[in-house]
Amino acid sequence: MLWLSCNLYQEMANPYLKSQKLKAAVDTSQIIEDKEGQIQEESNKCLEIRNELYKLQRESTRQVLLLKKDVENLKRDKKELEEKNQSL
Repeated sequence: MLWLSCNLYQEMANPYLKSQKLKAAVDTSQIIEDKEGQIQEESNKCLEIRNELYKLQRESTRQVLLLKKDVENLKRDKKELEEKNQSL
């Protein structure tokens, strides 16, 4: 008789335990989903920052190349002016 009452108690408690486990699993799943969303947002921000960095690096490289070209042109112009000055 005691075995029947224990078995009956387990059968009654089992749906409650299943319900609690399911609720915990759903809560955990929601937490994981939220964290994944946060990670995705942070990842997108990092990608935007990286892309901006690459853009700035390209612009900086372009400016350096233009300045080097300007220096070369100025040296050439200086040389030409010095040659003209010596011929006078």
